[in-house]
Amino acid sequence: MHYLLALKTPYSPLQILTRTSWETLNNLHQLLGRVITVLFYIHGILYLNFFVQAHVLGKRLRDWDVVLGLVATVAFTAVGTTALSWVRKRNYRVFYTVHVTLATALLPILYFHVHHIRVFVWETLVVYGIHFLTRVLAEKRVDATVSLVPGTSNLLDIIIPLSSSKPSQRGQKAKGLLKWEAGQHVYLSQHKSGLFTRPLKTKNPFTIASLPSEDGHVRLIARIMDGNTAALATAAKCSKPDSTIPLMIEGPYGLTTHSANLLPYSRVLFVAGGVGASFVLPLYRSLLKDLSPSAGSRRRQGVRFGWVVRSVVETAWAIPKEESEAKGVKERMTVWVTRGEGADGNADGVGRSEREEVAARGKLERSDEEEESIEMERLLPGGGAEENSGVQRGRELDVKYGRPDLRGLVNETFAGTDEKDKIAVFVCGPKGLARDVRKEVGRWIEKREVWFWSEEFGL
Repeated sequence: MHYLLALKTPYSPLQILTRTSWETLNNLHQLLGRVITVLFYIHGILYLNFFVQAHVLGKRLRDWDVVLGLVATVAFTAVGTTALSWVRKRNYRVFYTVHVTLATALLPILYFHVHHIRVFVWETLVVYGIHFLTRVLAEKRVDATVSLVPGTSNLLDIIIPLSSSKPSQRGQKAKGLLKWEAGQHVYLSQHKSGLFTRPLKTKNPFTIASLPSEDGHVRLIARIMDGNTAALATAAKCSKPDSTIPLMIEGPYGLTTHSANLLPYSRVLFVAGGVGASFVLPLYRSLLKDLSPSAGSRRRQGVRFGWVVRSVVETAWAIPKEESEAKGVKERMTVWVTRGEGADGNADGVGRSEREEVAARGKLERSDEEEESIEMERLLPGGGAEENSGVQRGRELDVKYGRPDLRGLVNETFAGTDEKDKIAVFVCGPKGLARDVRKEVGRWIEKREVWFWSEEFGL
C-alpha cells in the first residue's frame, strides 16, 4: 500500500478508484511512511531487548536475518530523513536519488530478511511494473522553444506548441494537450534517456501557465536553479535562435475542477508571489472568460488578482498578445514591485527608474546583475529583441511599489458582502506570503463562508 500510494502517474489505480488527486495520495504516502518507520523502530527495539534478555545478542547480530533487518531500518530512516522539507528544498536531487534508490534496494533486503514477508515483496514488484508502464504511457516527447523572459536573467519561458512538426503526430499530440486544465502541472526533463531509464530520471514539476485550448500552446515558467532548469538554460544558450529543444513531459497532474468550482463564488481573490503566478494566472484568466467575455462587465467586478514580483519585467510573460484579452486580464490585476525605485509620488504610478527606461527606449540600467541578464538574453533564443516590448507591456499594469498591502486587498474582497456570500481565496508563492494571506483571511473566517486554497511547489 505504501508503494501504491507513491505512484506518480495519472493512471494510478488508487487515483481512478478514489477520484482524488496525486497530491492527496502523496500526503497519505508521507503519513504511512512515518507510521512504517515508527513500527520498524519498535520492531527492532523489541527484538534487540529480547536478544539481550536471552543472552544471545552477540550471536544474533552476526546472523544474516538480523543484519538485513538492521540495514533495512537504517535505509528506511535515510529515506524518511531526506524526504524532510528542508532537505528537499536544499537539494531536490539528493532527495529524489536517495528516495528512488533505497526504496528499490529495500525490496531484496526485506525479501531475504524473513520468508513470510516475501508475498508482500512480490506484490510490491507488481506495483513497480504498473508504475513503469503507466509512466511511459503518461510521457510525451515534445519540441519546445526555450528563452529567457524578456528583461530577466533567471526566468525561463518554455513554450510547447500544440502542433507537431511531424504530420503523423500532429493531431494526436494536440488532442492530448488540449485536455489539460488550469491549475494542473507536468513533470519535465530533457529528452536524453532511453526507454527503460526515463521513468527513473529526475524530473521537475512545472505548473501549466497557459490555457492550451485558448493560446494554442502549453507555457511553462521556471526560475533557473540547479539541475534541469540550469541544463535547459545551457541548452537554449547553445542552440540557434528560434530552434526547438526536445523535451519529455509527463502528466498532467493535479485537480481539474478548480475552474468549475469557482463559478458559484460571489468574490474570488487570487494572490501570487513570483513564479507562483504560473498556477494562479490560468485560473484567473479562465474565471474571467467564464464570467463574461467582455472587459468591464459587472460579473467580473468580484474578481481580484494581486501579484508580488521583484521587478515589473517579470510580468511580461503573463499578458496575452490579443489586445482585448490583455485589457481584461489587466483590468482586475494589481502588481506590487518589491525591488527598485518608483515610489516618488507620480500620479501615473510610473517611477523615476521607469521614466529613465522610456527615455532610453526600454534599456535597463546596467548593474552587474543586469549586465549578466542582458548578455544571457542575447545568447538565448528570443532574448533581447522582445525586452522593450516586455517592459512596455508590464508598465501598462496597475503597478505599486514596496510591500504589498495584503490586508487592504483581503478587506476589499470581503467588504460589502454578507453571510450568504461565498468567498474564495487562492494563493501561490513563498510560504511567508501564504502565511500572511491566511492570517488576513482568518479575520473574516467566522463571518463568511470561505474556500481558502494555498498551493505550494515541491513535494
